[in-house]
Amino acid sequence: MNWPQWGVETATTCYVISAAAYLLMLNRWPQWLKIDVSLLEKVAKGSLLLGFILAALSLFHEGILVTNEYNAFIFLSSAILTIHRFFNRKKEWAGLNATVVLLALFSLGYAQWFDRSALPMEPLGRSRWFVAHSTLQ
Repeated sequence: MNWPQWGVETATTCYVISAAAYLLMLNRWPQWLKIDVSLLEKVAKGSLLLGFILAALSLFHEGILVTNEYNAFIFLSSAILTIHRFFNRKKEWAGLNATVVLLALFSLGYAQWFDRSALPMEPLGRSRWFVAHSTLQ
């Protein structure tokens, strides 16, 4: 098993842990089980950050150029989490966080259905400008 595949599978596991922690925060189970909610929040944020870093490193392993569906869905899950973190800086809503993590988890899980082999790189694709254009398009 190579590094990008291992990183994506570990990131998926981290997203599952984070989603479970956020969903537990929404219910009254932590009070019944005498679990501190701040501990659940730390677990959720830490596993989400670790999963994001692993997914991003897996994507950057061969360059950020998205040439197939597998890389596109990994990029989508990273973009969902980045946009959420950018716009949700002031308030932490467990319901919104759980929804966003579940969307990223669905995107990362859906990527597993596609072929992992990247298409061969054309000479034009090696240009810095083409990488920026194809990623931001």
